[in-house]
Amino acid sequence: ISYGMPVIKSIRKATDRIFDVHLMIDAPDRYLKDFKDSGADIITVHAEACTHLDRTLQAIKDLGLKAAVALNPATPLSVIENVVDCFDGVFRNKYSACFTRHIYPGLFCKPKSPQVFIECLSAKP
Repeated sequence: ISYGMPVIKSIRKATDRIFDVHLMIDAPDRYLKDFKDSGADIITVHAEACTHLDRTLQAIKDLGLKAAVALNPATPLSVIENVVDCFDGVFRNKYSACFTRHIYPGLFCKPKSPQVFIECLSAKP
């Protein structure tokens, strides 16, 4: 975790901007409440790091936060087809997870129709 809870909490005092906490860690469920208590507004988790993605997304929602999913390039879109109604947005990473976050411009999206959503993510930038 690059910016942990203490950093988020101290920055939260200085701004009312939206904080999207991107957890590129295994079993992110362990930290959801801590990040909420620190001031997160959105929690983004990697689909590849969640044993039960649907449960993780629901746990985020139960905390009153927005939930988002990050996908590595090699991850098939079928991973999120059954949880489209569980999240508020998705990032399709341009490169495999690393210390630098690269996303396709405009691909944090959540169209209303699951079919349109999958087509959106399938499009090449």
